[in-house]
Amino acid sequence: MGNLRFRHDQAHLKIHDAILTYFGLDEFNIRGRNQIIYEDKEWGCRGRHGLVFLTRNSTVVTAQTGGNAILPCVIRHLCDGTVSWVRKDNFALLTVGKGNYAYDERLQSLHPFNTNDWTLMIKFVEMSDAGVYECQVTSHPPESIFVSLRVVEARAVIEGPIEKYVKLGSAVDLICVVAESAEVPEFIFWYHNEKMINFELDSTRVLISNLAHRRSTIRIQKAGKEHSGNYSCEAKNAFPASTYVHILKEEKPAAMQTSGSGVPQTFWLLPVLVRQMLLSL
Repeated sequence: MGNLRFRHDQAHLKIHDAILTYFGLDEFNIRGRNQIIYEDKEWGCRGRHGLVFLTRNSTVVTAQTGGNAILPCVIRHLCDGTVSWVRKDNFALLTVGKGNYAYDERLQSLHPFNTNDWTLMIKFVEMSDAGVYECQVTSHPPESIFVSLRVVEARAVIEGPIEKYVKLGSAVDLICVVAESAEVPEFIFWYHNEKMINFELDSTRVLISNLAHRRSTIRIQKAGKEHSGNYSCEAKNAFPASTYVHILKEEKPAAMQTSGSGVPQTFWLLPVLVRQMLLSL
């Protein structure tokens, strides 16, 4: 009996000095010591079991504006069939084989050598790209599956109120989260009064990033007057966010102070003002 080995998507069966290789693409060959003795690239097509889509029908792909959308279509037993991508809502023919028929340079049919993949890639995705796409094979009869593209607009969000009041000398965390993001951001940049500070931090202000969780934090260890101002964060292909930090000598600004009863002082003065207005009539 021969010796059977597996490597990636290939199976190798060695019988004496000959090696039979099955490529996982319905092809095989028999190789001797220095040459291929026999090769059959259409072995799976003769007496074929029928064309098979390995990509599930009605697959949903999510992409964000400005990024890339990858619409999969993996086909087994394609043989002499031709793969086309069609947009279902307007029946526009996008690609045939590896050729682009849509006159849209953002579209590209990807078919890596010796694979079953016929991927449609859409670059610089726009909201108008959302919809249903058909991966169609010109077999007899024609067969197809549908892939839905969902497009989202990523946006940065700084947790908490738009304006933050911080007591002088205290610590504060500014937390930025990239929401509605279909891809892990390559970076999250922070700006203080429009100046990038990612690479200009010190012992009083540190950066804590977790890009896998789409999160970045600026931690001010001991707030000083120099830390006041506008802070903004932004990520690639996402709307930015900003917040304003006020550094105060007292715990709350004067406008927010209350009397001992917990009622703002303005409300204690209101009845007096109304009485004076009535007496003057």
